[in-house]
Amino acid sequence: MHLDPGDPDLKQKLDSLKPVVGYCILIDIVGSTALKDRQKSDWLCGMLNTFSLARGYVSNFDGPLKVIGDALMLYISANRVRSALMLFLGLCYLVQEKNNAVFRGTKAAVCLCNDVYEVSIGIPARDYYGKDIDLTARLLASASEGEVVMNAKFAESVLTEYHELPIKTDFPDVPNIVGPWPQRFKGFSGYVSTYKLPAGGKSFDYAAERGLVLEGEVLSHGGS
Repeated sequence: MHLDPGDPDLKQKLDSLKPVVGYCILIDIVGSTALKDRQKSDWLCGMLNTFSLARGYVSNFDGPLKVIGDALMLYISANRVRSALMLFLGLCYLVQEKNNAVFRGTKAAVCLCNDVYEVSIGIPARDYYGKDIDLTARLLASASEGEVVMNAKFAESVLTEYHELPIKTDFPDVPNIVGPWPQRFKGFSGYVSTYKLPAGGKSFDYAAERGLVLEGEVLSHGGS
């Protein structure tokens, strides 16, 4: 919904607006400001390659929404995601990518959201706003290179799916998720429970050994 201040029906539209349950993902290129000291063709190609890689790892779910500075944002409605565990695996592949000659280092944050609305402000384009979008940005700011930081709802969904699997070998990083631990974030009145997959995960290497990832391209997802 595009919010137009001149729309006489604006209040009625706002009152009828319903939240869109889904997954907010933010992927950031680490050290991107320093990279801009290089030739523009170098750092621009690095960003393009890295964002293309990110799209490849989550393309089965939805396309990117927008780029904010040097971060890629996606919002995927819950009915498009069959498995939070598979979404987690794709993010693991991304932040653990080994081809540093072509791709830049990344970090990621992901939230399973209940307080998000599909609205555009200013420019009529697909966009989302809400408190859970803000939380995803706060989580991303707390992450370091190679890490995936999650809110409790997403992490608990991943862990539940994992524990229900009869064979768990395709997801070697799930046991390494740490949390919950409470954190305080700007704009949030209370503590927020967060989870994290620390850097140095094993998913990419395990998939590469089996020929599931090659030169930054997903060939197949195990466990699908």
